[in-house]
Amino acid sequence: MDSIEKKAIYHLKVAIKNDPQHLPSIVKLCEILVKKKSFSEAQMIITNALSNTSNVSSFYFLQAKLYFETQNYEEAIVFIDKAIQCDSNEVRFYKLAHKTLVQSRKENQAIPYLEKLVDLCPLDGESHYSLSQLLNDETEIRRKILLLEISIELLPNDIKPIIDLARIYMEQTTGNDHEGDSISKTNLQKAEKLFDSATKIKSSSGVPWYYLGKLNHSRKQIKIASTNFRKAHRYKETKGKSAYQLAIINLHYKKPAEAEKYFLEALSLDVKKSNCLLHIAEICSQRKEYKRAVKHLKTASEIVVLEEQHEYTISNLYCEASNFFLARKHLKNAFKKKKLRSKLIIRNYQINKLLKIHQKEEEILTAAIKLNPDYFESYFELGLHFIKENRIEDAQRMFTKACHNNWEHCESHFELGKIECNLKNTSKAKMHFKIVLDLENNHSEAIRMIEKIA
Repeated sequence: MDSIEKKAIYHLKVAIKNDPQHLPSIVKLCEILVKKKSFSEAQMIITNALSNTSNVSSFYFLQAKLYFETQNYEEAIVFIDKAIQCDSNEVRFYKLAHKTLVQSRKENQAIPYLEKLVDLCPLDGESHYSLSQLLNDETEIRRKILLLEISIELLPNDIKPIIDLARIYMEQTTGNDHEGDSISKTNLQKAEKLFDSATKIKSSSGVPWYYLGKLNHSRKQIKIASTNFRKAHRYKETKGKSAYQLAIINLHYKKPAEAEKYFLEALSLDVKKSNCLLHIAEICSQRKEYKRAVKHLKTASEIVVLEEQHEYTISNLYCEASNFFLARKHLKNAFKKKKLRSKLIIRNYQINKLLKIHQKEEEILTAAIKLNPDYFESYFELGLHFIKENRIEDAQRMFTKACHNNWEHCESHFELGKIECNLKNTSKAKMHFKIVLDLENNHSEAIRMIEKIA
């Protein structure tokens, strides 16, 4: 093979010597040299060609390709733009521009190139789909939907645009204050229909089954969701994600052993590792396997720091590339990991408290609050600590914050009721005990306290 390659290089060099502007020979020779990683020699040939040619755009493009292969993406874009200035209707220029910007994490800057590509190739479904991926502003949602609809028509055997369009309809419903309204129902029906069509187009993919599971879970149709996730669980691409969702569903049905099995599977497939370990620790704690729970929490605490740092790193890389949409997305993920660190601290604290292990309680709980000021349990636990210390005003303040962050945490209301009762504020005490009964109508202690006040 080497001897054939050497002969090819020799004959191509002879051809170029006889005609320094012979583009096919120059292109082929450069492709061989790039493959052999003889970049400097390829660069010399392109430089000579550029100084002796009238066909400038093709050689600018060749120079851009060389820069792309050597991962010099900034210079690659410079020469693509030069090529476009010479010939603005050459499809391959725009395709290389998109490819280059994706590799350099600047895909958001590819929009004008893809818009031109769509104009030049109105039947190119991939270009329509790639452009739709970059329209992430809320004001662009109609255009994004239109591009995805065109992609679906032009790429009838590709489920990616179908899944993306269905997800848009599903996300327009998620978090809606009027989830029961006709628009939300229509959007979910559209999404469901699209996901169903995707299962028929590509029966070897678990992705549409996974999203059907998410959709039915959002409808609180847990049994149907479970069936969907089990179907997604058959496929490698969605096995880990589906295992995690099946674990959550088994927790909902109070089947901790089954849930643990799925969490361990998701963990082994690197899906939500720190979350899986937290849930497994909570299951162990319910069984009073406290040492095992502490062990899992320790591992989770180590992993979550790495996960958080990874998200910050990726966010910074996208930020440096001025890709602010993806930079924000990864920064948001980093903050979620930071909040999870707070929850892990609290769970570890609670188990150590059960084991009667000495802890620097105020210091630990304050650290948890600092990581996540919105997590109610940190304030509740600190309030209990202040009660022990006889710091009633501080305790009252902590329980109030716990209620503010989670109104439905009846134990915080109950503790506030007890404080108000001890302070002889019977009306306020009664109010809090009634709130407890609103949340849990068979709360025996609240009933007893109301009777005591009466």
